[in-house]
Amino acid sequence: MKRNSPSLLVLAFSFLILSSCAPKNFEAIQQMASDTTSAIGCVNYESKIWDAVNRYLIEQKSMPVAADFKDHLRLSLKGLKVATETLTTENLNVLENDINELYEIFLTEAPQLEKLNDAKGLLTLLSSLELGDHTTDIKIKLQNKIQTQFAKIQKQVAAMDVQCSTPEVPIPVEPELTKSSLPLPVYGMRFTFATAYQTCQALDEPIMTQSTPDIASDAITIIGKHSDGVGSKRIISSITSLLHSHPYYKNVNGYGRGCLNASAYPMIYDYGGKPYATTSSSSTLDLFKDSGDGTNVLGTDCSGFIYTGLATAGLRLSPGKSIKASGVNGINSLMYVEPEKNGLSCLAKITLTSKSDLKAGDIVAVPGHVIMIDSVGNDPFGLNGIKTADACERLEPKDFDFVIIQSSPSKNATGMNRYQAKDYLYESDKMRAGLTQYAYYACLARLNNKDYTPNLGTLSVIRHKLTPDCMGTRIKLAQESCIQSCTQLK
Repeated sequence: MKRNSPSLLVLAFSFLILSSCAPKNFEAIQQMASDTTSAIGCVNYESKIWDAVNRYLIEQKSMPVAADFKDHLRLSLKGLKVATETLTTENLNVLENDINELYEIFLTEAPQLEKLNDAKGLLTLLSSLELGDHTTDIKIKLQNKIQTQFAKIQKQVAAMDVQCSTPEVPIPVEPELTKSSLPLPVYGMRFTFATAYQTCQALDEPIMTQSTPDIASDAITIIGKHSDGVGSKRIISSITSLLHSHPYYKNVNGYGRGCLNASAYPMIYDYGGKPYATTSSSSTLDLFKDSGDGTNVLGTDCSGFIYTGLATAGLRLSPGKSIKASGVNGINSLMYVEPEKNGLSCLAKITLTSKSDLKAGDIVAVPGHVIMIDSVGNDPFGLNGIKTADACERLEPKDFDFVIIQSSPSKNATGMNRYQAKDYLYESDKMRAGLTQYAYYACLARLNNKDYTPNLGTLSVIRHKLTPDCMGTRIKLAQESCIQSCTQLK
């Protein structure tokens, strides 16, 4: 009769002890430990570790306890692919301690510093840190500690010569969605826009202006403020009124074959709202499933819309770094203001020259809001005919000639919309002041035949580099097949 080895008996006994006093979400914590261990030794181990903790937060909708994780990690590490001579108790203890210190930052220190007590808030924070968010002193402190800990783990892994148990299989870069004369960032945004409304007709609706009627006052109700004291919480109080007054629903007579009946999934502006995504490499961005830290209504906030448009166009935010659907949870408008300081180095502030200023596809960001330039006229800043520097100082948005695409609370919380800039800018003091400054520098560039790269601090106009290392495999949208044949996108 074959006897069990002592090591197997110890493992089995340890598992029984863990199971008998199992914490909440026992299997999910076990999975997080297993995912973490399988990442050790891999080229993309950092990305896999972020995914391990974010997967838990997305699926369990609760915050794991670092102490519970430790017990599972100890057992999981015994399955490392490593030479026998380096699989010593001392080496394992060092590696175990290094990983546990990382998870203490993730699960204990980070939520304490940011005063978070729910999974959505922690998911947002960790996703932003993974992208490279340095927008606050607390995030800078956490970034430094996390990167120091990752370096310690990597050093110990190298000393032990751990082999990756799940090597990443290279995925070929997909081509653009289709041949189009549109700039790729604009294409991604319009593709997302039409998918959200499930009809090509959304792209034919009149561009919003100051005279566009508001959504009916009884359609949407503000029920309070978010915990940050800034954004409003909204609910749909009358679907009938919403559908009859929303500029992108009221004129639709029906939805095509393969499309959802979007009237059953109405979207409005949802502060903190994001498309639903998982950490799977095959995850879609699902606009028809509630996510983010908004309310239960469907809809995305401004930064979620921009991220989705870039991701579905296959545009990376950082050179060589894979686009992740789950990254939508971590992006915020402030990161776009100084992109290269916040992990978004595929984006850079534009340089205004005598022959080039604003272009379709440019992103405009202020703290609290971010938009994209959807299209431009022949003279977007209204500079034709100006011959003196004094005249440059008198430029006004009423002379601007470009259209923006955004998600905003405009017109009683429309959400995703396309808007004449000269009208929209009178809703936003920060956007109006900042873009007027850009117009001034564009005017000087033309008069002086000199280049200017404005650094206002309060607003930035940034442009995707579109270099090969900033192009990647696109993220697909749920229900996107419905609008792929839209002639407006070709």
